[in-house]
Amino acid sequence: MDFFEFLQKFFLLLLPGTLGTYLFNLLNIHKEEHYYFEFLKIVIFSFTSYLLSDFLISIIKLFVPSFICSPIDIIHQIASANTTIPTSNVVWAIVVSLLLACLFTKAIYQNWLFKLANFLNLTGRIDNQTVWEHFFDDNDIVILRDSVTKNTYYGKVYSYSDNSPNREICFSDVYVYDQYSEFLYHAQKLYLSRAHNKFTIEMQDENDTTNQNKGVIKS
Repeated sequence: MDFFEFLQKFFLLLLPGTLGTYLFNLLNIHKEEHYYFEFLKIVIFSFTSYLLSDFLISIIKLFVPSFICSPIDIIHQIASANTTIPTSNVVWAIVVSLLLACLFTKAIYQNWLFKLANFLNLTGRIDNQTVWEHFFDDNDIVILRDSVTKNTYYGKVYSYSDNSPNREICFSDVYVYDQYSEFLYHAQKLYLSRAHNKFTIEMQDENDTTNQNKGVIKS
């Protein structure tokens, strides 16, 4: 097997996982993670997608023997020379990967893992996250009051750092007010880095007229 053939197979192997991971990150507020953990997610998504797609194809062929697709051994396809990964299997794996991304997103937001653990009396905990990890799950439109600049930020959180002493938050469509609740400016995107005890975050009712009009944020 030459290098180009291996590179082509490696690309097709990781393509479903790359698209599935991208969709998963898109559907969730993305926390900063080490690059090797992102790569591990891609690999897991890819292998799981190929295995599940092979299983589905096998089930279909039991009922429809003339079905054009056939299951493949992805490990054998990668390791063996003069073999190719069929395009149809790649498409099936991509579809499965995207469905898995949606399923995992649903499982996270509905907290299926700990609901099952509670049902089995394995634990009494609601989840395994700090407050910071899931604070934005219900609503990502927040009011952040900064004790450093005394400014108030009203906008949508689209990315935030992990549970470390120094917190990083990225806003989109953010309105900035001074300490007297006077409007200063509007920004399409805004990055804020603060120590964990240098700001407070609030969430208001979506029907609140203050939010609807994006008017003065009262202190």
